[in-house]
Amino acid sequence: LQDPSVKAAVIGVARDLRGVCSATQLRKTYTMFFDWLHPQYTPVLCRIMEIYSSASASDVTIPLLKFFAELVHNRPQRIIFDSSSPNGILLFRETSKILMAYGKHVLTAWQQSRGSVTDPYRFLFKGAGVCCTIFSRALAGNYVNFGVFSLYGDSAFNDALEVCFRLALAIPVNELMAYQKVTKAYFGMIEILCSNHTGNVVALEHSVFRHVITTLQEGLTSAEVWMSTQCASSLDHLAEYRFVHTKKDTPAGKQFLGHVEQSPDMFPRTLEILFNMILNEDCANQWSLSRPLLSMILTNEASFLELKQRIIASQPTQQQQLAAQDAFDKLMSEVQPNLESKNRDRFTQNVTVFRHALRANS
Repeated sequence: LQDPSVKAAVIGVARDLRGVCSATQLRKTYTMFFDWLHPQYTPVLCRIMEIYSSASASDVTIPLLKFFAELVHNRPQRIIFDSSSPNGILLFRETSKILMAYGKHVLTAWQQSRGSVTDPYRFLFKGAGVCCTIFSRALAGNYVNFGVFSLYGDSAFNDALEVCFRLALAIPVNELMAYQKVTKAYFGMIEILCSNHTGNVVALEHSVFRHVITTLQEGLTSAEVWMSTQCASSLDHLAEYRFVHTKKDTPAGKQFLGHVEQSPDMFPRTLEILFNMILNEDCANQWSLSRPLLSMILTNEASFLELKQRIIASQPTQQQQLAAQDAFDKLMSEVQPNLESKNRDRFTQNVTVFRHALRANS
């Protein structure tokens, strides 16, 4: 398989398959393509991925990954199987196998030769970005009930989740933010996980969970509107999950509080970043940034009061301090301690008034 002509043939097949799959815009044609591909050829593709990823042949593995990124992409609602069909679950299981086959070998090679790699983007970062895209597209496709995997003891979902996070963790934060394609894939995956699989994110090891929050904080301050919007949405889902589950004193809530106890500065810093962005930056997505603010305030009340006193005390004159106090009072005016839509909308309106009042006061 290391023969150049064989490699060229494999690359050509992967690209041809991707082209054919992208042309299947209808349910009928996609189902025909999937029935032809699985189960006859998917084990072959998985074996090819194992061989070439163990050889660090990114010129072969990337086209294969891109084919699977197309295969799991449910556009425009073309992946619709019959209610009695297991194909949605089978599709994800094969996808998980491909991610594992690529991830375990490339991560081993990266750890062994990290210092001598001349092109880390080609060696790891590009493939990691495509893996994040594959996983996020599969999560957002609405053709798999992911609860089935844990119910029946199938590790496909957890395996895919683990390998994607291991790939993401292998990329330094500054490198992650430097490559836009990788950044988009990573934050897209994080947003869909925080939205639909929040419990799985909270169940991560603390070091991984903290890394996720750190990258979301970095993305929050980005000048790229799409990035800060996605990060704000992800943080809002996490804070809402914490609010709901700690209020009910569930095991998930205790698990979340475990992260907070190990890194008590994690969410207060996020709250401070949000206030700084809203007050000091002219962002095009002020509405999106204000959405996680309420959930952050309700889950970090002591930090909010401390931040409030600090902002008020930073005003140079007593008159300006009184005006800042009044602005904070109006911020929480008629806002109830819940995260219902009506209450959120009222708070968002208050944020606009609060921002104008404090900026005029400075």
